[in-house]
Amino acid sequence: MLASALRNVTKKYRNSDFKAAKQFHKLNLEFDKWRFGLLDPNKLKFKTDLDHFDLMIFGMDLGLELLSDGELASCYDELCPCEKPHFGENLRKLRDRINKEFPPKDKE
Repeated sequence: MLASALRNVTKKYRNSDFKAAKQFHKLNLEFDKWRFGLLDPNKLKFKTDLDHFDLMIFGMDLGLELLSDGELASCYDELCPCEKPHFGENLRKLRDRINKEFPPKDKE
């Protein structure tokens, strides 16, 4: 996931995309902060909610891949520790991203 995103940003950067240039330089700055010991891993922010990601990863073998959007939302409303309302469309997109980056062995 990260490698493909980095390749995409680098390609756009080389093609003179200004937004990609800002992303590219921010990535380099974050890498240098890590390299020089200035990055506190406990303060890192992730685009993906780790509770949602973990539930989806561990639930894939238990049938989450078969649920509709509504069923996914109901399942997360019951199981997720975040206690916020869940939206099936967002959870389906998370499931699709995970399936794309980590395809099941029978689909490789």
